Amino acid sequence: MSPTNPRKRTQLFLSVAWLVCLQSVLQPVHAAVSDHTPATTIKLADNVILRHRFVDDSTIEFTMEAQTTGFLALGFGTTSLTNVDLIWGSVNSSGVGSINDYWSTSASSQVADTSDGGSSNVTLTDSSESGGKTSLTFQRALNTGDSKDTVISMGDNPIVWAIAKSGAADPEALDLNGNINSATLKVQKLSWLTATFGSVEVKWNIDDSLQEIEMQMIGDTTGYLSFGFGSSMGAADVYVGSYTTQANCSDAWSSAYQAPPADASNDISGVYGDQNNGKTHIGFFRALNTGDDKDIAITRNPMSIIWAVSGSD
Repeated sequence: MSPTNPRKRTQLFLSVAWLVCLQSVLQPVHAAVSDHTPATTIKLADNVILRHRFVDDSTIEFTMEAQTTGFLALGFGTTSLTNVDLIWGSVNSSGVGSINDYWSTSASSQVADTSDGGSSNVTLTDSSESGGKTSLTFQRALNTGDSKDTVISMGDNPIVWAIAKSGAADPEALDLNGNINSATLKVQKLSWLTATFGSVEVKWNIDDSLQEIEMQMIGDTTGYLSFGFGSSMGAADVYVGSYTTQANCSDAWSSAYQAPPADASNDISGVYGDQNNGKTHIGFFRALNTGDDKDIAITRNPMSIIWAVSGSD
């Protein structure tokens, strides 16, 4: 018996790995316990969104994104700038993000908590500025115990928000009195739907109001992991994720048993993730129906998926 061609053996392995999962379909089962809940997203304005999720029972995480290269500001407590717990941040020209915990007594007076008898109780966990869009992700306790922080409660919370068009160094550089906006944030804790295929766990949550889905893929690997919608690698909408110094994920179309090329149109956003103890975790958002012929529309009906993992990126 002659030796097996190594290349063909690899192709056979991929074929088996992908086809095994095709015996199943993506259907809801009970959500597994997760450190991070799915995000609730609200659209504050055109090109301004705010997401929140729970890290644990007492810690909440926010992501604020806006089409600006200036700072983003979010306040809790009232719908004006009088006695407001104000968090603001930005990304500088070197790509380094910062976050600040302030207290606002009026539209013209904001001061750092640490300068007014309080403490800084907000932590920046991620930041980016690309294509003129700034994104900041930060965490804080629901109740910090600080007199200069508003307690965030489940249900409706009055908030204020503002953005600077470009380059503002601090809140006072923006005319907050003329640019402040108000909204109501409904704080809620969502649960994942989840399914496991081999060594890849897939989690998802659908936001019907925004016609958007948040998806996660988790695998026992320090290499890449991927899953896709379709009946074979010959025609599948595929998402390939990895983690180096940050989370990476590509929106791709597979037409053969090989690495799928990225779509001409990238229709995923808000990519996040981590890598710990040999496990890679990648998450992202996309519209249920992107209108892209290289994306398969996602519905609540059972959908066939394919998946793969690799031991290296």
